[in-house]
Amino acid sequence: ARVLTEHISSSGLSVCGGDNLSDGQIYARDVNWLVASDAVIAEVSAPSLGVGYEIGMAEALGKPTLCLFNVTDDSRLSAMLSGNPHVAVKPYQELAEAKAAINEFIAAVDSSASKI
Repeated sequence: ARVLTEHISSSGLSVCGGDNLSDGQIYARDVNWLVASDAVIAEVSAPSLGVGYEIGMAEALGKPTLCLFNVTDDSRLSAMLSGNPHVAVKPYQELAEAKAAINEFIAAVDSSASKI
């Protein structure tokens, strides 16, 4: 599996997460990544308009989507995600649980891709 957004954890990324790109360039890049992706994995513990938009776009594109939600945070998961039958929501408390959910999700996506 190839991760298209590995740069997100880069220490060289600016505080606003833009890598010194314009808003339009960021939008175009992220839409291109969504179109090119086989699946989407999102961490949704903290509300984010951008992540919500990307999840909606992934659904419209028919991309399998995993949403990870840390139940130890004080935030509440949006009903738009927890009630959406088109996304898989996996609660977790420990990083190991999130990693296991990711591995299981990727294996399922790989398995269904090989049946096509």
